Amino acid sequence: MPRSSDYSYRHHLGQSGGGEDFAKFGLALLAGAVIGQVLNHGDRVVHNYGNRVVYRTPRGTYGLYHDPNTLLRRPGATVTTRRARDGTVLTRVEEPDGLVILTRTNPYGRILSRRFYRPGQRPWILFGGANAAPAQTIGRLPPPSPVDLVLSAQTGPAVLKRTFEIRPLQRPGRHFSLGQILQNRAVRDLVPEVELGTLNFASGSAAVTPARARSLAPLGRAMHRMIARNPAEVFLIEGHTDTTGGAAQNLALSDARAEATALALTENYGVPPQNLIVQGYGEADLKVPVQGPDQINRRVIVRRITPLLPRATRGTVQN
Repeated sequence: MPRSSDYSYRHHLGQSGGGEDFAKFGLALLAGAVIGQVLNHGDRVVHNYGNRVVYRTPRGTYGLYHDPNTLLRRPGATVTTRRARDGTVLTRVEEPDGLVILTRTNPYGRILSRRFYRPGQRPWILFGGANAAPAQTIGRLPPPSPVDLVLSAQTGPAVLKRTFEIRPLQRPGRHFSLGQILQNRAVRDLVPEVELGTLNFASGSAAVTPARARSLAPLGRAMHRMIARNPAEVFLIEGHTDTTGGAAQNLALSDARAEATALALTENYGVPPQNLIVQGYGEADLKVPVQGPDQINRRVIVRRITPLLPRATRGTVQN
């Protein structure tokens, strides 16, 4: 029976203890962030929810910092963090079965690299390894994916798998950094999107109830099978909102929706959390350009971004 990932609006937006979460997990530059504080590149803090910091750029747009390792901190896991001389933060998560996941971020939590391994085995380097080829400039892009899908009660795992495996129209060998994928919708649109039409978020809510979690079963099974076959698969979970409320608040809410959905997939269907990237986009990417409350804009989208990243590699044997 699927458990509830009841990530309510109150829990995620304002009920956490200041910067305690960031301080606990090594992101010291965000731990004490206060409203009005200037971060890097002139970005100014507008909200600190304890597990998410929303900032306003000099151009007037909003961005968000969060801890990218939240999904990995599961019961029984041993988590350690270490700051390197260059300011980056290395988080090591060892699961009870021996799996080790290493994630490197910049001081603000922007994910730079991730690899995982079992003792005595060569690690999978998902992205951002030391020897990774530099990302190319975005430049002119090919047309977006001609296929998108809305998950319904009738959608089966086979259809989802076929959708995820549709290749982008870009030339073979071209790739992007994770940052380019997360920050540029035109890059993300090169691969199909699967909109989770069965979630139906209430206004102001990020709750994934047991009934809604059950509706994700075909998706969970498809993702689990694909990752079992290729441990280097990477899926992006996007959160979106309508325009009710402020843009900064909606950005944090959308991120909570994406995280709650990812948790439902990992807790109920065994989707490995190291293969998931979570990102909220607030009201920036409306499906229908209408103002005010609208269910169609309160949504979560899943994309298989593996084809956009450099080809995953295997490292040397770990002891």
